Amino acid sequence: MLIPAASALSVSVSVSSSASGSASVSVSKACSESYGTWSVEPSIGTLLSELAANISVVRIDYDSSLQFVGPAMAFTKGLTHLSMAFPVSAGLLSQIVQRNAETLQHLHIQSLHPELARALVSDSCGQPLVYPNLEHLRFSQHAIFGSVALPEAVSSCGAPFPRLESLVVENSYMFTNDLVFRAAYGHLRRLCLPLTPRVIKIVSQSPGFRSKAKTEIRHLLLETSIFNHDLAADYTVQATRLALDIISASSSTIQTLYLLNDFDKHMVMQAIRSEKTMTTTAAFRNLTKLCCRSLALDLADVTSMLRNIPRLRNLDCSLAADSLDPHNAESVERMVTYYASPEEMFPLNKWVSSWHVVGRGNAKMANIAYAVLLVALSCPRLSTVTHSPLFKQEFYEQMRELLQETSLFGGYKHRLWHLVSHQR
Repeated sequence: MLIPAASALSVSVSVSSSASGSASVSVSKACSESYGTWSVEPSIGTLLSELAANISVVRIDYDSSLQFVGPAMAFTKGLTHLSMAFPVSAGLLSQIVQRNAETLQHLHIQSLHPELARALVSDSCGQPLVYPNLEHLRFSQHAIFGSVALPEAVSSCGAPFPRLESLVVENSYMFTNDLVFRAAYGHLRRLCLPLTPRVIKIVSQSPGFRSKAKTEIRHLLLETSIFNHDLAADYTVQATRLALDIISASSSTIQTLYLLNDFDKHMVMQAIRSEKTMTTTAAFRNLTKLCCRSLALDLADVTSMLRNIPRLRNLDCSLAADSLDPHNAESVERMVTYYASPEEMFPLNKWVSSWHVVGRGNAKMANIAYAVLLVALSCPRLSTVTHSPLFKQEFYEQMRELLQETSLFGGYKHRLWHLVSHQR
């Protein structure tokens, strides 16, 4: 089946196979009106060979699809998007990327093992590959594969992704230096990185990082190892220090920040509390979303966040269950010290509208509900408060009971009741 030249717009091809061995090819909406969707037998390889000149987007969803797609992929040139959900042979990947390196803009490879990693960044002669137009790179690696040995010409001076804007590394980073991002410091807008001991060492020793070059990252996700009990005692401190250095180098451009798993709460809060006194950069100034569930914050930490991150709109955090006890006089006295007077208390943050809170500790849910109501009292735009599904109903019931029983909230009770009554 031949496709007329007029279809060479942007043909999006998705290949998947069924248990019977048949496969299907879907084209983008622009072409499907004319050519529809084909369900064909293993002759799909022939079909793709005929379509090769028109394909710009390829997604391989199943491992068994490769027996049909592999031969045809050798003829594709001019790909802009390539996604491989299953491991491919190093030889096939080498063929594909060498033919399409100049045009690729989006590349996603799952289960990247050492041979694939070498094929991704070096040609058969051991020379560096360059992807001059690649803007989005995402790959997943497993720590069991260890590190990958690269040819010296690639390892020492290769810079395969000079225009990279989005880098997403999942699970592990197997390269032994900053090869992937060494030329992209000034271009990165999105960075998702596992802060393993290897990554901490690589980034800290990277010339681009050591030069304190400013970045313009807008979306940052950093994740520490969940197996840190097997790591050095100061691993969490090292990971947190590097995270804060990356944030500081962002020149106040970060808008969404995810700190996943274990980070040092005191170091993070010290950085946030020092925002008003920082002269070089206010790293959290433009942050609109913050997710930091592992920090186990208390009420004082939350109020500091809201005060010092003025544009924060969405907060996702853990709240220690012993933050505040509504039935304990000492606890209420602690609360009064947080809010010296109604004038100082209101508003705490003008923009925050959504708060997902996760309880930590063994105390009653009432403690967390009480702390949340106090924060809501001083955040006039807070309209959505959610809790983990397992305890959601108990959480909302506790807030309603506190509003009925406690006189502390005074004239603001109506607004707070409106907040909890609309939760589901």
